[in-house]
Amino acid sequence: MGLLSDMTKPIKPMIPAREVAEHRFAKVAASPKVVSIIYNYYRKIDTVLQSIESIDQQVLEHCRRDDIEIILVDDGTQGENLLEMLPPSVIYLWQRKIGYGICRAKNTGARLANGKYLLFLDPDIMLSRGMIATMLNEFINHGDDVAQCGYIQDYHFVGCPDPRTEFGVWEAPNRPTNRFYQIAGGALAIAKSLYLRTPGFDEDLIYGGVEDILFGYHLKCVPDTSVMFNRQMECRHIPHRPGGAHADVARTWNIVKEKWPQFYDDYYVRGLR
Repeated sequence: MGLLSDMTKPIKPMIPAREVAEHRFAKVAASPKVVSIIYNYYRKIDTVLQSIESIDQQVLEHCRRDDIEIILVDDGTQGENLLEMLPPSVIYLWQRKIGYGICRAKNTGARLANGKYLLFLDPDIMLSRGMIATMLNEFINHGDDVAQCGYIQDYHFVGCPDPRTEFGVWEAPNRPTNRFYQIAGGALAIAKSLYLRTPGFDEDLIYGGVEDILFGYHLKCVPDTSVMFNRQMECRHIPHRPGGAHADVARTWNIVKEKWPQFYDDYYVRGLR
């Protein structure tokens, strides 16, 4: 009788999932985490395995090892057996179409994440043993409205310093600043709550470059935010052959000029750093 009466009730109209904000991305069924490490990945099997190993070797404070999750979003790599080589605990997502780009991978990983804090990590970056501990310590000290950038040794090649040295960022590190246009996405930590107050990384920027400093512009537009260059968040770039990450930066700047003229004027025309 109950079933028949239910069948006579008017059917509620279905709302497409894409129109419901909280359902635009799949969710990973997992308990809350402290840190979600998010890799944007494309054809770097050797370096990413070294990077993941450096996560396993962390000396932790403020969290346990099972409070950290690793999410790897693959931008359509073919011909590798990466999934077979990854630790079982790594959450692996393969984007069917090649060329969605770094920004789509970062945003997808962020929305899948269960962590209170997000650490965006390039797949050719190795962490110093205390990197996550010092990152969490500074969130405790300065709150969740600050984004943190790590110091990358051997940024392009062995002996190459982090290029932000050119603009004096590392002369007075470890304090909140407004140097948003110096943000580097290769080792960027941010509270998920703050990330969600931004538009995320611009997914139209599929030709390489600019996505991290444009994200800095979006952070700048959120009230009461800051960026800190954490000298103790030390990591190292693993040398490798040139890839396609910065294949056509001029084309990227043309997109930015059309979409974000204020940022383009600040950074490209006026040279604000």
